[in-house]
Amino acid sequence: TSDPYGMDRLSASQYNAAMTQKKPLAGYQRAWLRKSAHSLKPVVSIGHGGISDSVEQSIVDALNSHELIKIKFFDLKDQRDTACEHIAKTCNAELIGIIGNIGIFYREAKLPEDRKYHIPIRKVMAQGAIDMDAKK
Repeated sequence: TSDPYGMDRLSASQYNAAMTQKKPLAGYQRAWLRKSAHSLKPVVSIGHGGISDSVEQSIVDALNSHELIKIKFFDLKDQRDTACEHIAKTCNAELIGIIGNIGIFYREAKLPEDRKYHIPIRKVMAQGAIDMDAKK
């Protein structure tokens, strides 16, 4: 059977092979992460103080423990887009989306056993990763 996103289930080795290729997330993967983030509460709030070193460190800590987080912006509403890009770059995270005054960020755990979110991968992508590994 296939899931609602049309992805076939992959073995752990196929999934890991496909995910080791660091490409930007595809649209369907971003949509899946946005859906997964729907029930999450913001774990970091950024106010008029802006993005300080301590705020960046709390974002990194949150990404390390949760992988997928929401950040709420209070006083940076007009600079929200630039702030989100800055956070994604400095914290080595993927900006999944901005909804209102909340940014959604994702950074995959380094160890496969620590991953909380198993992003769907289309079988064609996974097959390409497997074929590329076979050519090495």
